[in-house]
Amino acid sequence: MANIVSFNSYKLRKGASASDFLLAIETLMKKFVSMQKGFVSSTTLVDGETWADFTVFETTDDLKTFVPLCNKNDLARKGYTFMDFGTMENHVFTIERSFKKETNVTGNVASFNSYNLKEGVSVPDFLLATETLINNFVSKQKGWISSKKLFDGERWADFVVFETIDDLKAFIPLCNKNELAKKCWSFMSFGTLKGHVFTVKQSF
Repeated sequence: MANIVSFNSYKLRKGASASDFLLAIETLMKKFVSMQKGFVSSTTLVDGETWADFTVFETTDDLKTFVPLCNKNDLARKGYTFMDFGTMENHVFTIERSFKKETNVTGNVASFNSYNLKEGVSVPDFLLATETLINNFVSKQKGWISSKKLFDGERWADFVVFETIDDLKAFIPLCNKNELAKKCWSFMSFGTLKGHVFTVKQSF
């Protein structure tokens, strides 16, 4: 089972062409990244001016091997020329829980929220609350495709994919009223919460 996610968010350099950037990323993925040991999938996301790459590898060692190769690759360097590195944030997450609907539909809206837990809370209790929430409520909502619970040693994140933005918009007020959701939120430090609603631009 895939369990490592490289998540990088950034803005493009001023004046950079988004269409040229997407073409460069598509070429990079098809001719280099997808051929690397342990590669599982990669998704290019955008939320207004913020872009992100969500790339999954089978193991930490696969990702560690990939990074120096990527840094030397001409196709990767071309992709880098579009990015404003002063805006970049990156995490290497472990997938702690993963839930997926059996569907062939390609999701095109991803809700990404990262946060810290409150000091002293029980991680096993938090994960159990998450599993109960997904199985008994989130997975039953219209347009839901998948949910991943991620962890990088300090920071947690939820990556939830819906078929459309309307599905996600309909879900949020329902979630705000749900007791299982409120139970999960009781573990979280809301002062540390950062969120994006990404559109899926490309998926490999």
